[in-house]
Amino acid sequence: MSFAEIFTVVVPVFLLILVGYGTGRRALFDAGGAQALRELTMQLALPAALLLSIWQTPRHVLVEQLPLVGLLAFGFLAVYAVLVGVLRLAARRPLRRAALFALACVQPQYAFMGTSILGACSGPLRPPCRSPSRASSSTSFSTRSS
Repeated sequence: MSFAEIFTVVVPVFLLILVGYGTGRRALFDAGGAQALRELTMQLALPAALLLSIWQTPRHVLVEQLPLVGLLAFGFLAVYAVLVGVLRLAARRPLRRAALFALACVQPQYAFMGTSILGACSGPLRPPCRSPSRASSSTSFSTRSS
């Protein structure tokens, strides 16, 4: 990869971060507007951008990467299955909670993006960690309803 290719990928990301910072700093959006913009981005713009980038990728490049994609998918699925199994059998967590926790562990981008994605999938989540003084024997990662 050349410097120009890296530059054309990195600069738009930083420009968007600066635009987001500027709009937040100037309070151009209220909470409802920010939620609408987040939903537009996650449900329309991001999938469209991913589809476009895949569509523009030469087919031979996609075919060359199939073994890696298969290996990564198998690895993610295996770790997910093990985590769900351990949480269900050893930790006695309900399936819904075990599945969400395993998903957050296996898919780092979900954990990075936080509740903006998981909230759209399963509703609002409480913080995954509790302070030691408030910890109990109940699950530390839970949803609104069991």
